[in-house]
Amino acid sequence: MPNTGKPSPNCHLCRSRRVKVSQYQQHFAHPCDLGRPSCQRCIKYGAQCPGYRDQQDLMFRNASPSTLTKRKKRRADQTHPAKAQADTFSPPESTHDRIREADMVIRSPGPGTSNDLEHHHLAQPRNLTEHWTAHSIPIVLEVYSTLGFLDDMCSNYPDDGPLVWAAHLFSRTYVINLRYPTAVRNESVLESQRELANYMGKTIRAVHNALKSPEGVFRDDILATVWILANYELLVGSIRGRKSWSPWHLHTRGLYSIIKARGIQNLRSDCGRAAFWSAFSLVQIDSMLCYTPGPPEAKEWLTAIREGMYEVERRPLAVAVFMDKAAGIQSRLCGVVHRNDQKTAPSEYLGLIGELASAENEAETSLAAVPSTGDPFEAYWRSNYYTCLLSCYHLAQALINVLTHHDSCPIPLDRLKEQRDYCVQRIHGTANGILSHASRVLDTKTLRNDKSPKALFDALKIVWPLTTVHFLPSVLSVEQKSQAGMSLYFIGRELGIKQALHLSRETSAGRFPQEALAPVWNL
Repeated sequence: MPNTGKPSPNCHLCRSRRVKVSQYQQHFAHPCDLGRPSCQRCIKYGAQCPGYRDQQDLMFRNASPSTLTKRKKRRADQTHPAKAQADTFSPPESTHDRIREADMVIRSPGPGTSNDLEHHHLAQPRNLTEHWTAHSIPIVLEVYSTLGFLDDMCSNYPDDGPLVWAAHLFSRTYVINLRYPTAVRNESVLESQRELANYMGKTIRAVHNALKSPEGVFRDDILATVWILANYELLVGSIRGRKSWSPWHLHTRGLYSIIKARGIQNLRSDCGRAAFWSAFSLVQIDSMLCYTPGPPEAKEWLTAIREGMYEVERRPLAVAVFMDKAAGIQSRLCGVVHRNDQKTAPSEYLGLIGELASAENEAETSLAAVPSTGDPFEAYWRSNYYTCLLSCYHLAQALINVLTHHDSCPIPLDRLKEQRDYCVQRIHGTANGILSHASRVLDTKTLRNDKSPKALFDALKIVWPLTTVHFLPSVLSVEQKSQAGMSLYFIGRELGIKQALHLSRETSAGRFPQEALAPVWNL
């Protein structure tokens, strides 16, 4: 393990020429006067001063054939950068630039990045030799820039708390996924994964220790930490099929336990209510994915919000009320289809179809009364609403298919066919609504050239709707499924969300009886 040595404080040019100390420089400890951005000798000879290395550049490197090969490749890549202006310096304009810097953890700053003397009053740029954790918080804050409460939490809680560890974990994974979107055995990725496992352990231990105290569940940073961990699982693609015990599902159920313990008292603060909406949205999506009823406390929570509702909460409240009803209807529809009971299926079908129509009409009335304000979450809530409708109507038409095979069904075939046609119409309409929203979010031409971190949050919010369109075995057209699949592929490859790539065709419909796949007149 060779030591590269402590770097000399002299500038590169003076160090390479081994200049002697002049008469007026004898009071300096080194031949170079350490003037920044240019020493006097470089100014005298009209040479561009290459700058100085920092004391923190002392490094110990493992020398092996693999590291030497990577080092040579890195040096070759550094010989073709764009030439920087020597007399000016433009600081990074966005967090996307900081992402590039964060991945260059142990590289010395190249020449040509020094300021001129007349611009020396500008703030010095961040050194590229900073550890990547120095950039993780800004990356997370820009990804979730539309969530103001997260910025407040990061400034109000300690630097070594669980929220900071979760931010390190999330941002580093995001950077790795952007640089290696399809890598599996890349050595750099495997090394980073070991480091990320360490941060995951620290985060889980910090959350566990915080929840041991009675006050732990009331800490907003703990709720935000578990929420970020759930989003992290989407980055790594931990959801496989409809298995209800993936890490993502565990985190969402942890969110449910926390907001359940907090009760309605915590909904009276602005920060607590904003954190509640982010967490409760994932809890409801978990119920829809697993075909289980929503939380029994949901009605109490939503009623408390309605009593002191802000104007911006009218749309999310209407959608949340519908999603709570849809989760229960979907769960019961799924049970009826699985049981395939000829005696009880017709009566249960009529009741469930009536409940679904009533819930949809109520939601449509509430949403129609909410004016469009340009809220960044407006399309998100509408997309969630469409996804719930799509899933419910898919199960409704599957139940109709089952009923058409029952000779003793009291409902006439003509009426069943009419109701099935309506379900198919609603399935196509909601799928088109989801795809229309996704096409506005995913401007592929722009995002290929500028992968802004802000686009990551928008993409995270449409993974579930697009997955539902792409893999739900229903009457959707090939074009609709293909468009959803291409959008998911772009999200996974270009934006670093591997959940969009790690999809499985295993769904609850795979366990449905054969009669649920098609009506009797199609056989």
